[in-house]
Amino acid sequence: MLSVHRIVTSDHSSYSPANPMNTAPLWPNTNERLISAVMGTKLPGFGCVVVKQTLEFPNPLYIDEEVTASVTLKSLRKALVVCDYSCITNDGKVVLRGEAKLVLPHNES
Repeated sequence: MLSVHRIVTSDHSSYSPANPMNTAPLWPNTNERLISAVMGTKLPGFGCVVVKQTLEFPNPLYIDEEVTASVTLKSLRKALVVCDYSCITNDGKVVLRGEAKLVLPHNES
């Protein structure tokens, strides 16, 4: 499980004790960081290179909303991988969706 709290509080100025409600929307790149973390560590994994990516942010994500990031393998052809991905809150609100084309690292075994 990846921690969005560590990502958010490290560089988001609206997350502070001065804002007790913490109702400010997060920057969209917070969601993108989750997807990058999943693609870079789990699917397809370390060493892959993103060659094309689309991003849509249909709804804002707010501080303290829990979100699930998922990456689905859509196709695999030689070293080219196409993945769909999304970030969805526990309430079912889609806050990020898109597609990425990645090149897998060359295996020299």
